[in-house]
Amino acid sequence: MQEKENNSNKDLEKIDQDINFHRELVIFLIVVVVLAYLAIASNQISISESLEKWGTFGDFFGGILNPIFALFAFYWLTYSVRLQIKELKDTREELKKAAAAQVESARHQKSIAELENENVITQKELLALQEKTLLSQQMANKAQQQQIEIQNFESLFFELIKTKNNSINMIKTIETDSHIVTETKGINVFEKRLEYLKQNDSFDYYYKKYSYDIFSSYIRICDQILILLVHSKSKGINIETYINIFKATLSRVELELIFVNGFIDCNLKENIEMTSLFEGLNPNYDMSYAEKNFLMRNGFFYNSIAFGKNEEWGLYFKEFALCEFESENINMLKDQISILRKYLILYTYDGMGQFKIVSLGQLQQLVSDKLLSLSEEINLDDKNLNQFESLKKISITDELYFILKYYPNFKSQNKF
Repeated sequence: MQEKENNSNKDLEKIDQDINFHRELVIFLIVVVVLAYLAIASNQISISESLEKWGTFGDFFGGILNPIFALFAFYWLTYSVRLQIKELKDTREELKKAAAAQVESARHQKSIAELENENVITQKELLALQEKTLLSQQMANKAQQQQIEIQNFESLFFELIKTKNNSINMIKTIETDSHIVTETKGINVFEKRLEYLKQNDSFDYYYKKYSYDIFSSYIRICDQILILLVHSKSKGINIETYINIFKATLSRVELELIFVNGFIDCNLKENIEMTSLFEGLNPNYDMSYAEKNFLMRNGFFYNSIAFGKNEEWGLYFKEFALCEFESENINMLKDQISILRKYLILYTYDGMGQFKIVSLGQLQQLVSDKLLSLSEEINLDDKNLNQFESLKKISITDELYFILKYYPNFKSQNKF
């Protein structure tokens, strides 16, 4: 670019030199003419008075000057044309270079656009990476927070377990009978009080009146453990292991005592059900002692989930779910059961020699067969007639069979 500007400056200098040269030449010629004129005017040069000689003299000067001026004009004309051609050529070159520059600029702009596009993509990737990093940090923080929560939970949980076990040793009762003072401590108090409670259908009333204060501290601690487990589950902590640990620390008499307290405290009952606390509480169902089975006589007070996946309790609640005691007359069912026990053999032994009650279908068949046998007798005495009429009025329902099999506590039934 600088070289082109230098060349242009040189051309202008050359033109200026040519103009100055021709200007000087014209001045010189004018000076010669003026000098010649002055010489003639001062008679230093003789001039003929003949017009013909003046004409010849004029023609002479005209013949000399005209070609010179014509040559100057032709020179400047050709010089101007050449200069215009050169300028056009330079203009074309400049246009070509401008076009090339525009192409180069367009290519450069395209490269810039591509770079900007790549930069945008890179920025997006960086943002995605930052977002991923932030998400990882959040997950790490969440995991760390959860780990802290688990540590705090475990610390409190095992401290409560320790407190529960210590509270058992602190339980003590002193009773006086015939001037004999009897002191009972620890787990023996559980067994002694439960033995009494199991003999009363209104066990929850007697417990609240005579034993609640003795076990209140222990029960509150157990309830706090259950509350801790339930609330921790809502926070996403896997509490199944800790529930099993808590269950493992509970003896059968402890579970039975908690079973009784559920009848008094509805919040405790709900926490028991939510943790399936009684899953390991075997009902020990035996038909021979069904009437004295405290657990099955009152188990329906709880939701079946309180007993988890225990199969024996599963069968119990499956049969209970078929019953609709609200629409039944309980006293009438009791009377019908008394009639069945009086006239029919309702119990048998299985292949293992275990004493058990007949099934619902077998019971219905027994009643049907007995009625048929009585109806075939031609002369029915008063005794058989009374038996026939009594059995005929009985309708074998799920409710009747459940009462016959499990001897449910109807005070708990009303409470349920």
